[in-house]
Amino acid sequence: MNPLKYLYDIQPKIKVKINDVDVEGFFFNEKIGVQDIICFYTKTLLPVGSIVKYNSKSYMITNVENDYNGVCYVYYLDEMNYIVKFGKNSDASTCKSVLGILKTKLFYLNQSDVLSASVNTLTFICAKSEFTYSVDSTFDLIALRGMYKIVGIDTSIENIITFTCEKVAKSEGYDYAEVFDVPVVPPVDPIDPIDPEPPTPTDNYVIVITGNNRPYTTQSVVYTASITNNDVVVTDKTVDWTIDNATFTFVEKNATTCKVKAPSTALVKANLRATLTDKPDVFVDYAIESKRM
Repeated sequence: MNPLKYLYDIQPKIKVKINDVDVEGFFFNEKIGVQDIICFYTKTLLPVGSIVKYNSKSYMITNVENDYNGVCYVYYLDEMNYIVKFGKNSDASTCKSVLGILKTKLFYLNQSDVLSASVNTLTFICAKSEFTYSVDSTFDLIALRGMYKIVGIDTSIENIITFTCEKVAKSEGYDYAEVFDVPVVPPVDPIDPIDPEPPTPTDNYVIVITGNNRPYTTQSVVYTASITNNDVVVTDKTVDWTIDNATFTFVEKNATTCKVKAPSTALVKANLRATLTDKPDVFVDYAIESKRM
């Protein structure tokens, strides 16, 4: 048995927006070195570079791994944690803001990158778009309240562009006072998603009448109405009894039972009807016919 498929089948699923479309699956964390990588497991095939929106945060799919049968997919996500500006010729009016993944490489320690406001080299990963695909080495990148020169552009991964940048002296043409950090949202552990409330099922009442449908002449027969709602037996409802042939007479009527006396003549037909008391549009007819002793 494929363990990932088994895991998918037993886990509670949630729906998240991916490229503005609802996709069902579940989150889990995977340890790679000292890093906790957020993963999303689903049966939906998605391209690398897709944008995942969950709990007021945006993530980008940066890698994908098929399971053994190729029918389920594990997507590795990076949080889109920063907004940078791209500008040209020290002209603030040319600046465009882009949301993406900011990675810094000031120095290497314990297998993880260290963030610092004095970063000299950074990597910015974002989705390919008409604008980002047009960015080249003549553009400036404004981030961490500093100015960076683009020294490398990698477009080899589908739908993703990776910019490598080095810090340079600030130009007076740009406004560095603005803060473009994405607002911090309290983290939510994606391993234990909150199951959405199931929708309230629509009522579907069904009445079934049982009893002898071929009574002897002048015989009194008890008929019972059984009520279900979505295949679940209901005991708190009542029915109203009627019959369309007056030669059959009611001996007694109760909440879900009645006693009917057949006429003295054989081969007389009638329809016994049970109608849900509080829902007159829900009823059932039961055909009966008298026969000779």
